[in-house]
Amino acid sequence: MTPNPTSTSGNEYKVGPGCPPKETRFKPGQSGNPKGAKRKPPSIVPDLKALFESAFNEKLNLKQGEKEQIVTMWAAGMKQLATQFAKGDRHARRDAFIYADKFGSNLIASQHKANQEALPAQSTNIRELTKEELESLTLEELRQLSAILKQLSELQKKAEERTRRRHLATPNSTAILCNASMAGEKLAS
Repeated sequence: MTPNPTSTSGNEYKVGPGCPPKETRFKPGQSGNPKGAKRKPPSIVPDLKALFESAFNEKLNLKQGEKEQIVTMWAAGMKQLATQFAKGDRHARRDAFIYADKFGSNLIASQHKANQEALPAQSTNIRELTKEELESLTLEELRQLSAILKQLSELQKKAEERTRRRHLATPNSTAILCNASMAGEKLAS
């Protein structure tokens, strides 16, 4: 019969792998790491976040012509971004679309809505002109009316072109079915 290595009698206990000497064993209630784990240094992220927010929430005087407004840095930065976007800055355009995506704002839909609200007002004014009013227009007024109609025509052509490109870029199920049927016809012939 082999002796039990975990028995408490001194003669039968063998010291070896998995069987440390009795003197070096942990006592009941004693931790294996009395000093505990090393503490991590405190993070500076909360401090940086607070500094970042306080810097952008500072107020400043914004002059626009004769008017002077007190706005936050955030508001001034967004106005400047919108101004640069309107001037055609490609970086501002990229940033504006990134912010719109992050904030959940649909710039294109709101712009389309604003355009649709503006166009009917212009077109109803044109439609309300009677034959007598058209005949009484001066040459300059007729040129202005012609220029407006030309701009509307160009806008309509651009919108149709964008719609056509969008449909070509993202094939719908009908286009996929047509392509599949044409591929089947080629295989059959």
